[in-house]
Order: sequence, then structure tokens, then C-alpha cells
Amino acid sequence: MMDIWDCALGFMNAQALLTAEEMGVFDALDSGPRTAVEIADAVGLRKDLAERLLTTLCALGFLERWPDGRFANGPEAAEKLVRGKPGYVGAMFRHIREDLYPVWRYLPEALADGSAQWSRAFGPQPAPTERMYSDQASLRAFLEGMHAITYQAGTEFSAQAPELNGVRRLVDVGGASGAFLISVAQSFRSLQGTVFDLPAVGPVAEDFFRQYGLADRLNFHGGDFWEDPIPAGADCYSLGFILHDWDMEGGSHILARIAEAVRPGGLLIIGEYLLNEDRTGPLHVARMDLNMLVAARGRERTAREYAEWIGAFDFELQRIQPTSMGKHFLIARR
Repeated sequence: MMDIWDCALGFMNAQALLTAEEMGVFDALDSGPRTAVEIADAVGLRKDLAERLLTTLCALGFLERWPDGRFANGPEAAEKLVRGKPGYVGAMFRHIREDLYPVWRYLPEALADGSAQWSRAFGPQPAPTERMYSDQASLRAFLEGMHAITYQAGTEFSAQAPELNGVRRLVDVGGASGAFLISVAQSFRSLQGTVFDLPAVGPVAEDFFRQYGLADRLNFHGGDFWEDPIPAGADCYSLGFILHDWDMEGGSHILARIAEAVRPGGLLIIGEYLLNEDRTGPLHVARMDLNMLVAARGRERTAREYAEWIGAFDFELQRIQPTSMGKHFLIARR
């Protein structure tokens, strides 16, 4: 059980981390240990105020303080919080800071009426997750933040997925930056693939295809799965963090489209967080389930719930592959 005060005051930890990343503290330490004065100068703070933030970051384990008084990035910060590193996740922090923080203020209201709380947080305008598609900078930052998380999980999955040996073509529905498709294509050299997503996503995905040297095997197909047909005839379709965004009606629409498009005997790969069957956790999934309540239309589910759901569309769950990222991959065949 988490300590009550650690839980109640957890927002302070989050703000210290999000603020330090936004100010560039971890970037300033990428070249090596620096004194508090040097860090303060780099990020534009007074030394005494910078030291207070640095002390908290040390206490949280993101920074280390050397015997000579200099500060250095800890292992996780060096890997995930420095801009430009392959594992950088800080691009997602803008979404957390500017979108999720305000909407979570209305968790009580979400629990009372069962709906997303964007209008209470931001007034009568489209939700930030919808507005970002008209702002390439915001969209790219969000997709780049998601990329590192999805790519690592996909790489782990691909190393243990013999079912993909016979797959010639994979369509990743709602595939965003192409992170999952890229990770699979790197492991299975004969596989070709398509990301199917809203047209605004295309430039980001295509940039990643070129970055990984896979533009000859991977492509982007712009469309809206509510209105446009999903590319048909592939022998494998994937959905990564898509079904949890939707209620049963919305998710069933997507599954029906895939069932129409897939070849007989084809695969369906679903990447999601999974709740325990007794619904006691794990914490990161239970927390995300509440996030789906305040900020989306969907929910997190158990493996059994997913198996029964896709079974209604003649997909039989064959196995579940966990990853160290907490994401599970459900492999089903039609």
C-alpha cells in the first residue's frame, strides 16, 4: 500500500519533474556533472532557487549529487529525459501539463456523470486532443512522446512473436508515428506495412520511416476509421492503445471494420494495458482507467473482457505477451 502522504502530495513530485524537464535541467546535464551555479545559469534561475529544485530532483532519484557537490543525471533521467535521445519521453509532458492537469481537477464531476470533462476544464471548444490535429507542432510533440514508449514495447514483443514469421503485410490501425510497425519491421525483414491514421499524422510517420531506413517497406495511408475503409487484404492488423479510447459501441465499430478487411486466418494484435481479473490493479492501469473517464470515452479492461469482445467478431485469442513497459499484446486469429 502506498503511503497516504506520498499519495496525497504526489502532485508536488509531478510538478517538480514536469517543471525541471520544461526548463531543460536534464538537457543541461547531458554533457556531464555541473555545479548548481552552472545549472542555474543554463536554465535561467537564481542559484538559491535552482538548488531547491535540484534537491527535490535528487530526493526523487532523477539526479545524483557527487561528493564534490556537482549534480548529474541519474540513469533513468539520462535515458528518458534528455531531448534528442532515442528513449526521450519528455515530449509527452506538455500534454500532461497543459491538458491532463486541468481536466483531472474535475474527477468528482466525471465520477458523477460518467463523461469526459474537457468542456468544464477548457470551456465550449474542441478538446485539446482534437485541437492538436490542426497544430503540427503540438501533434508532433505528442506523437514523438508516445513513440519511445510504443517502440520499446513493440521491440520486446517482436523478439518473442513467432506468429509474425509468415506475415507479409501488416496494417497498424491508428498507428500514429509508426513506432509499433517500425519495431516489427526491424525484426521481420520480409514484412511490409501500412500505418492507417488521420492525414495530419502522415508527415510525422513518414519522417520516422525515413529515420529508421524503412521507407521502402513501410507507408502511410491517410483516413478516418469512422468514415473511410481500412486498407483491406492484409494478413495482420494491429491496434495499439486504440480500443481503450472507446466505449463498446465505438470499439465494436473498429473491430467490425478490421474483421471485414482481414484475410481468412489473419492475425489481430491488440496492444493495451490490462486490469487484473479481480480488478485490484495494477496501479498504473487503474490510474489510466480513471484517465479514460475524465479525458476520453473509453476504459481499461481485463484480458477476459478483451477475449470476449473480439470473440464476437470471430477472432480467437491465442496468447498474451507481456512487456516490461506494462503493455500487453493480445494475439488473436480469425
